[in-house]
Amino acid sequence: MFTPGHAILIPKTKYVHPILLHDMPLTHASQLERVELSLLTVSRSLNSIKNAFAPINSLPRETLGMIFSILAASCAPDSNSFLPSFRTPSSPPSHEWTVVAHVCRYWRDTALLFPTLWWTIDTSCPLAALASLDRAAQAPIHAYLRDAVLYSSIRPSLERGRFLQSISAHTSQLAELHVQPTFRYGPAVLRYFDRPAPQLRALSIALGASEEQDKTLPMLFGGETPVLTRLTLFNFARWHEGWDIGKNLTHLCLYDQPVRS
Repeated sequence: MFTPGHAILIPKTKYVHPILLHDMPLTHASQLERVELSLLTVSRSLNSIKNAFAPINSLPRETLGMIFSILAASCAPDSNSFLPSFRTPSSPPSHEWTVVAHVCRYWRDTALLFPTLWWTIDTSCPLAALASLDRAAQAPIHAYLRDAVLYSSIRPSLERGRFLQSISAHTSQLAELHVQPTFRYGPAVLRYFDRPAPQLRALSIALGASEEQDKTLPMLFGGETPVLTRLTLFNFARWHEGWDIGKNLTHLCLYDQPVRS
């Protein structure tokens, strides 16, 4: 309720009064269209004013941002687990929490205010992944490179060089990188990650390699992963001898190792 000493902020809107429509020679159809547009503008303005007085919007942005972070964490893969929890096609997308940004302007502005809300980069939805990269700003990011999930089916998305270049441009911000394409791209996906990764703490790679593929993990990040502590490899039995990857490891898991005769 309004009390003396409190200001009410009403969003600015561009309102065209229907009476002014008679100043212009318009057809009946055009006049109706202009009236409908004016009514829609007024309706949006009223909704904005109602939202401004909603009890939830009296919360400080910091509190609302904390609520959003809990929701975002519930949608993201479990980053506290040693082994990455990759999602299946039927799993909810990691960006599902972003629906809060469509509730009202206050919620959207709050969500965009905190870059750490956007640090999960899940390429199963390429457009959402690129948007999160931009909104994460300089925050550490957790990247999950997997093929696109569309209507419970899987489509190739990691074959596009420009898409992978956009992600690899943020290598210095990587805190976690988990590579699990469904289609067999081979080491082609890994070639984009040749820059130092000073913040990388967890790395997992599952390429679904063929029997003929080299079992040696190629040099990544220029060999510079100074804080890497968790490593999970599928099909790779060893790594490049020039990469001192194991000096700080506390967790190591090797899957699908070749059987020695």
